[in-house]
Amino acid sequence: MKTEPVELLNGAFRPITDTTGFFECDAKAAADAFYAWRDRTYSRDGRQLQITRVEAESLPKVLSTLLPLTSRTCRWLFVETKSDWCAFFSNWWRGTDSTVIAPLGGVRLSCRSIRCTNVPYGESLGAIFEVYRPSWGEYGNTERTISALKDGSNWAFDVIGEPFGFEQVERYQDRRIRDRFTPEMLDQYLKHFGIAAFDESFYRNPNCTGYLVSIAGPKLPNSKEYDLKDVCIPA
Repeated sequence: MKTEPVELLNGAFRPITDTTGFFECDAKAAADAFYAWRDRTYSRDGRQLQITRVEAESLPKVLSTLLPLTSRTCRWLFVETKSDWCAFFSNWWRGTDSTVIAPLGGVRLSCRSIRCTNVPYGESLGAIFEVYRPSWGEYGNTERTISALKDGSNWAFDVIGEPFGFEQVERYQDRRIRDRFTPEMLDQYLKHFGIAAFDESFYRNPNCTGYLVSIAGPKLPNSKEYDLKDVCIPA
């Protein structure tokens, strides 16, 4: 029997929500740390990096502050949740920039951070679960990686680090690679950290509150803008 895809907001804000970052701190602290890290990079040539507090009754309205999507990221959003973690999204046209998660958490915030990727449609699809710690080891600050991904026609499965006690390690031997780590498993693993990543109510307490870091002023050179409908592959 076919199961319904596990997706935040039923995919309405893909590709923004294909990847979500989580930091074990409050959203304001994460936004401040990101600002301190990137201010010198973007506050020049008539541009100014700024932080704006945003609040609305729904997550879609808060995520809408990231639009339009751009070929060069210019807006980064940190959202409070009903947990000790805040969520991270950005407005890159290919989806939230996952390269921010590990260095911001491990170096700038000295806290754990998590990458949650779930791409259910298109030529590239699959699930990624990565946990980063604020200390360095054999794999840098990566504590654990599990991924089952399809790029084009080929599926690949990969694991790094020691498994957590809650993992369904027997599934990693399934014949079909896509069954070794599924979106449902990703959802379950995240819940062991207190994160209900695909539940809109997780981001409202009671309203949805976030901190938008954005570049005010002239557009970045050679930057193009896109609507969600221009870049999202429909279900």
